Parts: sequence; structure tokens; C-alpha cells
Amino acid sequence: MQAIYQDYDLEMAVKMVEKMVKEAEDDILLKSYIPGIKKQAYLLIFQTKCKLFRTIDLAELEKLLGSATPKDEAIQSIEGFLSVDGFDTIFDKKSNTLSCVVKRKFDCDQVVQ
Repeated sequence: MQAIYQDYDLEMAVKMVEKMVKEAEDDILLKSYIPGIKKQAYLLIFQTKCKLFRTIDLAELEKLLGSATPKDEAIQSIEGFLSVDGFDTIFDKKSNTLSCVVKRKFDCDQVVQ
């Protein structure tokens, strides 16, 4: 958690997920929960990354989650968590990215471009 919330070292966080999965493979109680643990950890990493950098590359997310979690399901999960945290999301199919912006409460809060 320190890699995510204090150091913002997201590469280290990804390595820690893999280490955690490796250790869970040897645990008879955790072994059946590995896919869910891995999925939730990666979703947390990408939520944090989107908040920090305002955009994430979904190809990277797909690579880490593999075929176990469909991209659309992962996008919906990330969008839901970001919405609760006060962010709107924009999915760009062309560039395969997900961006987030702080929610606007009033029309006068919106940025004119």
C-alpha cells in the first residue's frame, strides 16, 4: 500500500502484486481467491494512476489483467470507483485510453475550451 499511497511508485506496486500472487499460490486458503485478489489490486493501481496522471493506457491494463477480466468490465469498475471519488471519466476508443477529470457541480464550474 505504501507504493501506491505514499511513494506513488506504481511499477513497484505491480511487482508487489505479482509477489503477493506468488505467495498466495502456496497458501491453501488463498489459492482459490488469487484471480479476485489480483484483479482488485490492479484496479486499485490503475485508479490511482488515473488520478495522478489523468489518463491511463488500457492496453497496459489488459496486459496485466489478462483474459480473466474483460476490458469492459475493468473499465466499468474503474469508472465506478473514480465516480465515488469525485471524478468523471472519458473513454477514448481511438487511442484506447481512459481519462478522468474532477466532477463539476455547476455549469459555471466547467472549463471553457
